[in-house]
Amino acid sequence: MTRYPVIPVRDIVLFPGVTMPLFIKRPRTLAAVAAAGDGLVLLVAQRQGAAETPTASDLYGIGTVARLRQTTVLSEGAHKLLVSGDRLAGIPVERLTAARRVQA
Repeated sequence: MTRYPVIPVRDIVLFPGVTMPLFIKRPRTLAAVAAAGDGLVLLVAQRQGAAETPTASDLYGIGTVARLRQTTVLSEGAHKLLVSGDRLAGIPVERLTAARRVQA
């Protein structure tokens, strides 16, 4: 199994075969993008979009492995990503580490 950096997303779901922009600013999310050495991350929807620092229990148990196609630095530390959904991945919360990486 491969380990992927986890990016919690609010109010959206990326499906395999879909390409879409994603705007990010949270420090842990920026760190997950930086950790994606092979350009693959795991996007997982948050149960409650208001959570600024979501924990494993705040995330749904399935996400989408996504390829980072493009990264653009915007003003005030925000980034715009262009992501393409690759495949679905189940996420047992007990496998989600403190570093927000998961085997999927």
